[in-house]
Amino acid sequence: MDWYDQGSAIRPVGQSAGGNSAFVQAVPANRERGLFKAENLFAPRVGFSWSPLSGDKTVLRGGFGIFYDKPEGNVWFGQPGIVPFLQAATFSNANLSNPSAGTAGVRTIFNMSAVDPNFVVARTMQYSLSVQHELPYGVLLETAYVGNLGRHEVRQPNINVPTFATAATNPGKTTNQIRPFLGYTDITQFRSDSNSNYNALQLSASKRKGDLVATVSYTYSKVLGQTGGI
Repeated sequence: MDWYDQGSAIRPVGQSAGGNSAFVQAVPANRERGLFKAENLFAPRVGFSWSPLSGDKTVLRGGFGIFYDKPEGNVWFGQPGIVPFLQAATFSNANLSNPSAGTAGVRTIFNMSAVDPNFVVARTMQYSLSVQHELPYGVLLETAYVGNLGRHEVRQPNINVPTFATAATNPGKTTNQIRPFLGYTDITQFRSDSNSNYNALQLSASKRKGDLVATVSYTYSKVLGQTGGI
């Protein structure tokens, strides 16, 4: 059986803490603005094209660039509604006539979301290197290596789950009694510590003049990642 305690509204960042809730009073009046620090980002683009042989039938091309993600609103839209708005107290083996006569558990804040203060913007480094050669009868043959590296991609783990070792050394205790952050249930925190990579060999042949026009291509690629997206 759960009882709920409605707390005071959280103050705007940078203003004096108002209300009589102990959670609000505990917020420093001079805390930083925002959920994570802004960055000065550098996004270079480099490319080249070179014909190393006489006759201009062979061309070597390459390029590199760094691209940045714009953090989605989902990262911070849920943050204004977190503590101290809702707290729960659980009593076991009670009855409706006197709920508080049961065994009291740990008072907890309901499921909440958080943002890692070291959160940074996701980014990808894209690069390619290709060789194009013109064959007889107007056939263009191309061999290319294409790849990218994803860094600081976003994931949202639950950071308030007790480890197996903690659970094994505390038999008989409930999950809420052995969580890393006591007084809270699940805390899903947005973190930017995931990585990914993509590498591909691309082969193609195309004919764009004459009576026959055709394109044939083949790609052999591999992708590895720690999360489903950025």
